[in-house]
Amino acid sequence: MIIWDKGQWNRTDGPDFTSAVIQIANHKLQGNIEIHHKASDWYKHNHHKNPEYNSVILHVVLHADTPIKSQQGIEIHTLELRHRINTNLKSMALRGEVFLCAEHHKSIESWTDQLEIAYKQRLRLKVDSILYTHRNQLKNDWWFTTIWCILSSFLGHHNGKHALSFVQQWNKKVILTCSSPHQLIAYLLGTGGFIKSSNNRIKHGGQLSQEYFSVKFKYQLPEILPIPWDYKEVRPASFPEIRIAQFAIWLYKFRNKLDTLTATPINNTFISQLTNVDFLAEGIPALGKSKAKEIAINAIALIKLARNENSRFAYLDLKNEMALLSPENHRIIKKFNAHFPRCNNALESQQLLSQYNEFCSKRRCLQCQIGKELLCRTST
Repeated sequence: MIIWDKGQWNRTDGPDFTSAVIQIANHKLQGNIEIHHKASDWYKHNHHKNPEYNSVILHVVLHADTPIKSQQGIEIHTLELRHRINTNLKSMALRGEVFLCAEHHKSIESWTDQLEIAYKQRLRLKVDSILYTHRNQLKNDWWFTTIWCILSSFLGHHNGKHALSFVQQWNKKVILTCSSPHQLIAYLLGTGGFIKSSNNRIKHGGQLSQEYFSVKFKYQLPEILPIPWDYKEVRPASFPEIRIAQFAIWLYKFRNKLDTLTATPINNTFISQLTNVDFLAEGIPALGKSKAKEIAINAIALIKLARNENSRFAYLDLKNEMALLSPENHRIIKKFNAHFPRCNNALESQQLLSQYNEFCSKRRCLQCQIGKELLCRTST
């Protein structure tokens, strides 16, 4: 049997797939395909009495426990999958395991190709999202506003949604003319509504207040629109005012150096530059190396790709840079390490994250090269 065309997935009443084309021996058939766990389900669902199912040319089942016929009494071809699916995969699927291929990783030939597919797919989705934000939501505004929107995930799950409303109140002229990191912290915290807030956890609150209202008067800034920041399930290190202040200090250093920032290779020296900012002098908790590395990989690297979206070399350069960094210590990576050989660098950890997010967690085994390879093997 050859399935030339599986047809279209039917999401309404009737057979599961329509307009399929199959070949049995030398005969080509065109019609619909129905899928069941057991062949006898055909009768349980009364398909043998429904004229919509007279056009079914193939019945795909796990267990072919009985022959089936249409309303017209015509026997329908059945494809049984029970002996065509690896029994280990079936048992793992029934146990609800995420990594169905874990026990077979040593013999998987498509492993490297699939991780590359997953990585490219995830990068494409990320870059498309960044470009949509930059072009449609921010109207091709300053790239640093886009960077902030990417970094908003570091504010905690509930606060990321406020990223746009926050940056849309920024005044680029004010940011570029601030004379000190302290002044820029005051401006951004004031714009975020923290200067008047009793929740402000930044030191030098009185000085920041004076600085903000001085800037506000000088530039005749309008009243800000209040933002309902949420502290629920947010760690103190990720409180929005802490992250905004850290970003302000970092932004002060790099605000006129975007081209340099995105042209610099992402390596350990680059990551050190992100942390080599005098946070403590401003009463701000320092940005740790692991968080700086996360920013470099998940924000700066993606901005580089977005700004060079049509360059094949940008992608190759990124892969080479990731291969020289140590792997990320992520909970998902720890899950992989428990089932597969440990990853050796950030490229491998990024590929595994991509595989997990785009395929494994969604159980997209039929769209995965690894899944297809394993499903094609006969039961052992």
